[in-house]
Amino acid sequence: MLGRDQGASARRSEGQQPEGHARPRVFVVDDEPAILDVLSRGLENAGFTASTFSSGREFERAVAREAPDLCIMDLSIPDMDGVAILNELASQNYRGRILLMSGHGQQVLRSVSRLAEGYHLQIIGCVKKPFAVKPLLEMLKANPVHTFAPSRSEIVDAIRGGQIVVRYQPIVDLPNQNVTAAEALVRWQHPTEGLLPPTSFLPQLEHGDMNELTQCVLRNVFQTRAIWARDGIAIDLAVNVPTPVIVDPVFSAEITKLMERHQANLKGIVLEITENDGMPDVHLLASTLSGLCLKGARVAVDDFGTGFSSLSRLQCLPVDEVKIDKSFIRHCVTHHEDRKIVEAVIALAHALDMHVVAEGVETEATAALLSELGCDYAQGFLFGRPVSPDEIAGLISR
Repeated sequence: MLGRDQGASARRSEGQQPEGHARPRVFVVDDEPAILDVLSRGLENAGFTASTFSSGREFERAVAREAPDLCIMDLSIPDMDGVAILNELASQNYRGRILLMSGHGQQVLRSVSRLAEGYHLQIIGCVKKPFAVKPLLEMLKANPVHTFAPSRSEIVDAIRGGQIVVRYQPIVDLPNQNVTAAEALVRWQHPTEGLLPPTSFLPQLEHGDMNELTQCVLRNVFQTRAIWARDGIAIDLAVNVPTPVIVDPVFSAEITKLMERHQANLKGIVLEITENDGMPDVHLLASTLSGLCLKGARVAVDDFGTGFSSLSRLQCLPVDEVKIDKSFIRHCVTHHEDRKIVEAVIALAHALDMHVVAEGVETEATAALLSELGCDYAQGFLFGRPVSPDEIAGLISR
């Protein structure tokens, strides 16, 4: 719900933007340290805040977390080529601007630029290496970055004013690829900025705001489930809930209120907790989750493999399902190490009588390999982007 789309999630980032107007943030990825150094100094002197990366994987993960205003990308990064990075930015619904650079010929640059524009990414230019920094900075000044930095109060007003909407991304079983569940993903329908991803507003929210936002999404999920039930549609709905919110008595009270209003238990509701959340008291969390499970809910660990408490959570909490983070799924067909990690997680989960969902599945080859490895379910753009409840219902009814 509050995370990335699969492809796609963003939760609270380490690099939170201050309220109001800020220096535009630029992420630069290149495998040449000298270029990173020169660009970083030039950008800082020109009024930008620059962060540099030599790894394509680290770059795209940072973009997912922090949604910079501008990305400057070399197309030839050893661990992840530029086309793959652009595809990932598209899957994240990245809204910032992009400047491409490469030592390849102009034909390659133009081809990749057209490809990116087909993904609805905002390409502001292509620079052939070697290049001079001054013309590059002049190009950036000719294409001023629009920095959207809403204040916390604006976001809270949006939550209370009905501007928060929920989109649902299908989850399918393997190998049949039938829709068996959907994940609720939050969006902000801004009156002037359009439909905004969670990276645009989640980082500014405090605990009380997250509680209010979660309640908003839960009300939508219960309403959607009630409508679908009248149409004979019964699939699981996954809701990502920060663990500090789960242990807050306000959350339990809202759940009870919704159950009474809809005269329903929590059967079919999957509460996704993430490894990257600050872990509250484990005994309190286990007690709260166990109580919710007794009312019919199930528990999933989201983004499995990216945090530091995976095994302890599996041991202490009533977990029914693990969701393998897309950073391992994306390259599991071509990278031996990623395949082995995916294979090991599936084996571990099954040994503990848990189901496995693979996040970020985007190709048939990946889906076929996951089926071969015994993965139970999959989620990603191969099976569908986040859509309205009516569109999900259409997928199920077919």
